[in-house]
Amino acid sequence: MNRGKVAIGKLNSFGDFSDRTTTLGNDLKEMLGAEKAARLEERYFLDVRKKIDLLFRSLEQKDMAGIRKIAHQLKGSGKSYGFPYVSDAGSALSACAKQEDYAELNLLIHHLDEWLKARGN
Repeated sequence: MNRGKVAIGKLNSFGDFSDRTTTLGNDLKEMLGAEKAARLEERYFLDVRKKIDLLFRSLEQKDMAGIRKIAHQLKGSGKSYGFPYVSDAGSALSACAKQEDYAELNLLIHHLDEWLKARGN
């Protein structure tokens, strides 16, 4: 079975865009306090917004190396900040970029974009 399609199916199962905040994400909130954690989260979401914009541009240019680089960054950062959906999206993007599956990449980037917009970003 196509790894990219499996990854997309996994992302589609998060259709409610719920934040499945990890223990690590909760630990950060406890260590920093609610106000600082909220500022850190806001900065993280701004960074994810920039990465989504870069993903759209990279897809237009068919820059699979660029997409894989951004996907790797998302995969590593999502769980660290308590948003495993972002990590899952990074994994799925990476798999689809390796296969140069433009349609699936477009769908994944739009899913990630909608996830972020649902958080007001």
